[in-house]
Parts: sequence; structure tokens; C-alpha cells
Amino acid sequence: MPTHVYWGNDEYRLRLAVDRLRTTVVDQAWKDFNFTKICGTTDNQIIEGLTIAITSPFGNGGRLTWLFDCPIGKKCSDNLLTYLERCVTNLGEACHL
Repeated sequence: MPTHVYWGNDEYRLRLAVDRLRTTVVDQAWKDFNFTKICGTTDNQIIEGLTIAITSPFGNGGRLTWLFDCPIGKKCSDNLLTYLERCVTNLGEACHL
């Protein structure tokens, strides 16, 4: 269950780190299907991103779902925490969040 947490105010370096991860995880030929970037400012957006993250990748390589601007570390509802725990424990080896 590969889960990566990046934080900080340096947007450029955060983007570089995610780009490096994407090049190692996602097959270039399948990037339109296996790379998803979602702004996670609302519970619904976070749930959508988590649901996509546990979906098996298409074709070769793995799947990477990037939830950005996500307040999970600061505040979130009990329902969202339960859903997060369920999704993270069910991430496949080829799925990265």
C-alpha cells in the first residue's frame, strides 16, 4: 500500500517530487489512464480521489493519484477518516496515493 505524503510551501519542489514519482510508477503510454490529480479541499473530492486510488491500473505500470491541497492532516470528519483508513489498507501494490 504505497502512500506518499509530501507537505510544505515550496510548490515547485513538491511538483518535482510528484513528477519524479510519476515517471517511476506510471507507464508513459498509459499516463492518461493511470495518473490523476485531484484538488482535495472538500470531503467529496477526497473521497473521489481515494476511490480512484484503489482502482487497479490499466495496461502496464502502476496508478498514481495525487490529492493536493488536502486538509486531512489538519482536520477531517470521522466518516472521512474511516473511509481513508479503508482505502489505504486496500491499496494494491501497483496503486500509489
